[in-house]
Amino acid sequence: MLEAELVKGLISKDVKAFQEFVDVYSTDILKTISYVLKESQDKDYIDECFDDVIMQVSKKSDTFKFECPFRNWVMCIAKNKSLDYKRKIKKYYNEVELNGHISENKSAEDEYLKEELPTEINDIINRLVETEKTLFIKKYVLDLSTKELCEYYLINENVLYKRLSRLRDKLKNLWGNKNCRREDIYE
Repeated sequence: MLEAELVKGLISKDVKAFQEFVDVYSTDILKTISYVLKESQDKDYIDECFDDVIMQVSKKSDTFKFECPFRNWVMCIAKNKSLDYKRKIKKYYNEVELNGHISENKSAEDEYLKEELPTEINDIINRLVETEKTLFIKKYVLDLSTKELCEYYLINENVLYKRLSRLRDKLKNLWGNKNCRREDIYE
C-alpha cells in the first residue's frame, strides 16, 4: 500500500490500513521510544508509550499535510510522546525516590524531620493497629485523595472523615503520651 493510500485508510478508519501501519512502522516506533526511554526506570513504560503513539497517529492522521514523509511525521510523534513520558517519569522520581525517602530538594524543615523526628514518629505510628497504620500511610504519606481512599475502603466520605478524625485524635493522644505502651492506649 502506498503512503498516501495508507494515510487515507487511517483517516477513514480502515482496519486493513491500520494493520499495515502497525506492521510497517511498529519496529521504528519502538526503536525511537526505546532510545528516549533507555534508563532502567523508564523501560516499564515503553509498551504504554508505544500504545499511546499508535493511538495518537490513528487519531491525528487527518492532520497529516503531506509536507514531509509520513514516516518522519510518525517518528516525530513517537519522539515527542516518549519525551512526554520521560518528563513525567523524571518528575515522579524527583518527587519520591524509589526507596520512599524524601527527594534531594530538602528544606531546613525537611532536614529536621529527617534527622530528629523519624524515630519518635515511627514509634508512635507503630503503636497503631495495622488498619489505622495503613490509613495513615495512604492519607498522609502517599497523599491519596479522599475519593481514592473512599474507593479503596469502599466507604462514603462521612465514614472516612470520622475514621480520619479518630486517627488524628489517637495520634495526638499517642504523641502526648510518648512513653505509654500501645496496650495502654487501647484499654
